Order: sequence, then C-alpha cells, then structure tokens
Amino acid sequence: MHEDRSAHLIARLRRPGVLTLAALTLGLQVLLVLDNLSRADLPLTLLSSVGLVVGAALLALVALRRVVPEPLAPLMLWYAAGWFLLSTLGVLWTGRPLGTQPYLSHLVLVAAAYTLLPLVPAGVVAAGSAVILAAVGFTRPAPDSLLLASVLYLGVLMSFMTVYGRAIRDQRVRAELAWDLQVHDTLTGLLNRRAALERLRAAFRTGTDHGHTALLLLNVDDFQGLNDTFGRPAGDDVLRHLAQTLRGGLDDTALVARWGGDEFLVLAAVPGGPRAACAWAEDLRAQLRAVERGRGYALTLSGGLVVLAETDAPDQALALAGARLLTAKIRGRDRLVCHQAAG
Repeated sequence: MHEDRSAHLIARLRRPGVLTLAALTLGLQVLLVLDNLSRADLPLTLLSSVGLVVGAALLALVALRRVVPEPLAPLMLWYAAGWFLLSTLGVLWTGRPLGTQPYLSHLVLVAAAYTLLPLVPAGVVAAGSAVILAAVGFTRPAPDSLLLASVLYLGVLMSFMTVYGRAIRDQRVRAELAWDLQVHDTLTGLLNRRAALERLRAAFRTGTDHGHTALLLLNVDDFQGLNDTFGRPAGDDVLRHLAQTLRGGLDDTALVARWGGDEFLVLAAVPGGPRAACAWAEDLRAQLRAVERGRGYALTLSGGLVVLAETDAPDQALALAGARLLTAKIRGRDRLVCHQAAG
C-alpha cells in the first residue's frame, strides 16, 4: 500500500511541535505572572504560578520521554477554561477595564475546545465564552467595541479552521497522493512507465538536443531465478537498491523510471556524442552490478542504448532500444548493445 508521506511527516513533527508550543506557553506564563504581580491580582497570580510550575514539570517530563504528550492534551482544556473564568471574574471583581488576558484566554479556550471536544460541545463552550466576554466587556465604561468584535471574529475563524482545516488538509493530501500514484512506481519511488513515456514524448516535442540525449533500457539478468531462489522480498529489495543507485548516479536533469518488472529506463543528456554515450552507459551498468546484498548472489544487467538522433519519434526510439536489449540477451547477457554494435 502506498505510504501517506504527508501524514508520516506530520507524525514526525508532532513531538518537536508539542515541545515548541509548550516552551512558548511557559514563556507566556512567565509574562502573565509578572503582569499579575505588578497589578497585585492575587487570583490570577496564583493561577499563573501554578500553571507555570505544572507546565515546566510536564515539559521536562515530555522532553525526557518520561511522559507522552497526547494524554496531557485534556489538561489544556481545563487550564484554558480556568484561565478564562478567573480572568473575567477578576475584571468584574476589580472593576478595571477589559484587558489582554480575558481576550487571550478566550481565544485559547476556543482553540482547545474545538481541538479536544466533539463539535457540539465545542460550539457550546466557544459560544458561552464569547457571550461572557461580550457581557463583561459591555459592563465596563467606554468598552473597546472594535477590539471586542475583532477577538470574537478571531474566535469564530479559529473554530472554523480547527473544524475544517483538517478536512482541507486531508483532501489536499489525497489529491497529492493520487497524483503521485499516477506518475510514480510504488515499490521503487521512480517515475512509472506512463510518466516516463510522457517525458520522452516531450523531449521529442521540445527540440531537445537529440544528438546528445541517450535512451537506455536496462534489464536484470535472470531476475526470475533470483526470486525463485531467494524469495520475492529479496527481489523487491534488489529493485529498490537498483533504483537508489540509478538515481544517485545521475544528475537531477536525468529521467529515471521503472519501465516494468525488472526493467529500468534512463533518459539523460550525455555530452560528447554516441561513443561517449556508450561509455557513460557502461559506467552506469558497472555501478548497478555492484549492488549486492550479501545473500549469495551477484547481479548482472543487460542494456540497449539509443541516441535519440537515430530515430524520429518516441516509439521508434523505444523499439530500437528494446531490440538492442534483446540482442544483448541473445548474445549471452551481462552486456550493453549500443549504436555501433547494433548490427
């Protein structure tokens, strides 16, 4: 089955992301403690201090891999709810204007609710906190209506992106994977036959320097015997390592494809003309013969080489390369047949 590479990347980034978020949260907690102390706000100072100590301890445990971060997620919701309630109650208790903390705690609560709760309870929590924030804001003298409206709008936007953002990402991932499956071979990661044929056709359409462009078909000798002796997993392993060696031995402009089964296609610019192309193909074949996995077998490969200037169309180039590959097989395998030896 084709691997979801986007999901794999997200999984790899989850732990660093959680640690980074936790570190930033602790930094914010330090600022909140200092701010509450400067205003002598004892309830919020206590909450901020407790949050700072608990957060620092949990961050240390997660960083030391003593605790996995996922089960700790619900604590974020409880902390966000407590922070929001205490910050709004503090405004009512002291009579001061609605400040930064109630706005910020509302946004954190909305994000936590839509991330951790089902849709309906999350909506209730978000709407309830918005009503409380608005009610407290309009009990203050000369409320900042624009700021309050902006914060409520941000809360709605965050809820929308939390609910639909994952669906949008998943849809994009599926589209990327569908396209990837159309153009790449799932075993080796190389271009597949369809994509390679389209690239070859494009080379003929776009006026590529055909005299310096080589088309090489390579086939593993007695691949079926290798499968029968060592098993199909060993054969798959050989194909993957051949693909890696091919890709590593060529520059980024070269086309490398799994043409089918145990056959590979290479299309590359080779300066120096036909003789240089033959020498280049022999060097590449020698690199591939060195791919050996230490299980008691050695690989040999046969190849057929065509310089595009020898033909007028993609189908002709493929047919000629295939005929030369067949000639190499008939002549005893483990050899390359190129233009000057094709007769």
